[in-house]
Amino acid sequence: MNRIIKYLIIIVFMASCQKDNNQVSEENYGYENWPGKAGTVKSNIAFPDQLILQYGLELTIGSTGASFFYKVPLAVNDDLKKGKLQVEVYDSVEKSQLGLVEYLDLLTTPSKPPRLFNKNEAFGDVAFGEIYNEVFKLAFVRNNILVVINAPTETAKATAASIDEKIKIAPQWQAGSGIPSFILP
Repeated sequence: MNRIIKYLIIIVFMASCQKDNNQVSEENYGYENWPGKAGTVKSNIAFPDQLILQYGLELTIGSTGASFFYKVPLAVNDDLKKGKLQVEVYDSVEKSQLGLVEYLDLLTTPSKPPRLFNKNEAFGDVAFGEIYNEVFKLAFVRNNILVVINAPTETAKATAASIDEKIKIAPQWQAGSGIPSFILP
């Protein structure tokens, strides 16, 4: 009888180890296969300033061209501007992609947002997001830039598309030319 219990414990232990290994590969969000790893580092990216007036964005104190945060209203009467547009500029593509993994890891929701593959939601090299109560919670990476948006669905999509386009057309960073950054209005 003791021998049977021993074998059951070993089987349960081995099954839990296998489950842990599977969870590790799921928890990295498929990072090993993300596109864009060979992308270039971009700098002097012109922030699409029409977004400020169009969506009532408010730049927070302490923001710089390399790390900035705009408050975004979630509704017409949202004077506190509870939504956000956060941008982090890294000095390498790898660091930006790892920044997205870290952001996803830090989310306190019980389930992580799914990866977006739909052409209508084709932002960045890789993107994750979901719509919850008419708010699109979106995080994407393009080149060396991490963008996080929590805003009304159409506002989030338009903002993401506009910023993504500015990143695509931005010049490649040149060594010795300062840290990669956005040009804020």
